[in-house]
Amino acid sequence: MPLLPELARLPESVQLELQVTAALIFSWPDGRFLDPGRANAYLAGAERLLPGLGTPDIRVLLLIARITVAILQEEPDKVADALNRAIALEPVLSSPVHKTLVLEAQAQAAAQTGRFTIAARLFQQVLDEGALTLSRVRALGNLAAGSIESGRAPREALLLIERARDLANKERLQPGQHTI
Repeated sequence: MPLLPELARLPESVQLELQVTAALIFSWPDGRFLDPGRANAYLAGAERLLPGLGTPDIRVLLLIARITVAILQEEPDKVADALNRAIALEPVLSSPVHKTLVLEAQAQAAAQTGRFTIAARLFQQVLDEGALTLSRVRALGNLAAGSIESGRAPREALLLIERARDLANKERLQPGQHTI
């Protein structure tokens, strides 16, 4: 946060990374800084700098912020556009964390559009293969919600919730939306 007022004086490559980071922070519903207006402002600033500077990993983080804001603002066309661009980048991403975020975004988008079977399969993949504990905890929560929605025995949802709680405690995750 202290660097944001100094943005214009920083090298463009640093400006890009800082704006992408700010967009992620202000778009993330698990965070206390959620502010879609500020997220959109930093997204626009980062997109101006992206040509020539953006690596696939930086581009996908920008798209994750774009997807998150679009989901929160219930803009399915923007979700689909950003998600398709993120999926296209997935094969060249160097970070397993970034790959996990793309997979989780696919699962969230499927759930948002009522494709629950696909969402459940993708959330299970996040749980099994995800390199980000927070994504794995959220996947368990979404799988629990899906089991309730599909009318399965409450015990199944409770077991998934218990696994999520145990994983969050083991990894010392801070309380957030994922704990709901």
